[in-house]
Amino acid sequence: MAESEARKKYRREWAAAHRERGNVARRRWALANPEKERLLRANYRVRNIEKITARNTAWRAANPEKIRDINLRRKGWTLQQFNIALKVQKFRCAICNIDLRSLPQKQVHADHCHLSGRRRDVLCHHCNAGLGAFRDTPKLLMAARAYLLKRRR
Repeated sequence: MAESEARKKYRREWAAAHRERGNVARRRWALANPEKERLLRANYRVRNIEKITARNTAWRAANPEKIRDINLRRKGWTLQQFNIALKVQKFRCAICNIDLRSLPQKQVHADHCHLSGRRRDVLCHHCNAGLGAFRDTPKLLMAARAYLLKRRR
């Protein structure tokens, strides 16, 4: 049975007047019905993808430092640790010594060990990608070095 317009209006007004009470009840229901909650969220996203994308894009544009901090934390760094490492390295790549200030921010990387999660140094994009291509394996890097030296002659 379809809900009448008057009933919908009443529910909206009640929800606006009792927002915190409704939020508590909503959270309780979501915890008790995780599968239904997942479906509701998925359906909402499908129906409102443009609105969600616009909101997220605006937030990202207004909060670049927070985005940088979130991305660094995934690698075990904080923004403060990253900035200190840059100063200690005199804004130079730890491998090729290029001036990192001359690069776009997206090409300056916080390097970390993929096995232990330990922080290492700040690298340029090319050096970071090179290490990744050799899967952070010294044996592969040494084999590549030997190959280059052999082919140089």
